[in-house]
Amino acid sequence: MKKAFSLLLSLILLAGLLMVSPRPALAQGGSAYELIDAVNQLRAANGLTPYEIDASLMAFAQAHSDYAASNLSCANFTHIRADGTRPRDYGITENIACGTNMEISGIWPYWADYDHQNTMLGYKDGYVGAGVAVSGSTVFYTLDVRQGAGGKVNPVVNPTASNGTPAPTLPLIAAITTNTPGADGSIIHIVGEGQSLVNIALAYGLSMTEIRTLNNIPLNYNLIRPGDKLVVRAAFTATPTPTITLTPTKTPRPSHTPSPTRPTRTPVPTRTLTRTPAPPTPTPAPLLPFLPANISNRQIAGGALILICAVGLLVLGLTGFRGPKKPPSA
Repeated sequence: MKKAFSLLLSLILLAGLLMVSPRPALAQGGSAYELIDAVNQLRAANGLTPYEIDASLMAFAQAHSDYAASNLSCANFTHIRADGTRPRDYGITENIACGTNMEISGIWPYWADYDHQNTMLGYKDGYVGAGVAVSGSTVFYTLDVRQGAGGKVNPVVNPTASNGTPAPTLPLIAAITTNTPGADGSIIHIVGEGQSLVNIALAYGLSMTEIRTLNNIPLNYNLIRPGDKLVVRAAFTATPTPTITLTPTKTPRPSHTPSPTRPTRTPVPTRTLTRTPAPPTPTPAPLLPFLPANISNRQIAGGALILICAVGLLVLGLTGFRGPKKPPSA
């Protein structure tokens, strides 16, 4: 029973792990307030007052970005909302943009035409809201603007207008001439009249994050003035050149005066004691003079002993072979 319960618990845990899917990595994009700051900076560069942030427009724009992130892709991202209405039904002018890991600076090429510029620069004053939503690596931007009491900018006939009707004359955005790198590889841009942080970043092919980091500009601060110097590219890091150390010429040391040599000790001849040889031991005279001189007395004695034993054995043998004497007959 206990084993069955453990097996069931393990299967439940395994099923739970299989049902949990890893969260997708979020794309890198700008915030809604950063988008509004960039638009207001563009308006300031063109002599217009900034748009005022409106809470209802913020919710309106964010709802459309959220809807697009949940149901649409960049291919079918349109102004038609979840309920089928359009921004113009509410008296709102709208810009939308979508892209993979799109930052704020990446929006401007898509909003460079008249209609999109009109949303940002076509009114003397107004109210604004923005929304940003992310789906995987895709970022959806929505910018909604409502005209203020000041009305539109002075209208003229503009042949690029989408509807062909008289349209406001938009102040020109100041052209930006990029600078060449200096001797150390750095590029410093001097802000001119009508130039904005957004346009400078776009002219040099930088993101807003990059130009902010290079110049220590806070996230929600976009105010720059003519004459300000912006770092567009940092100086190259110089590789330290190895220092050549000159080896000083050696000064010869004074000659060393050798110490006087210690006198050599004359060895005293060692007295060698000469040992007097002992007198030779006299060789004893042989017991039997007729034998050769090289036979010693010990050899002679041993031979004699062997001879005596042999004779004894012979006599004993002869005697033993004789029978006992017969007693005399009576």
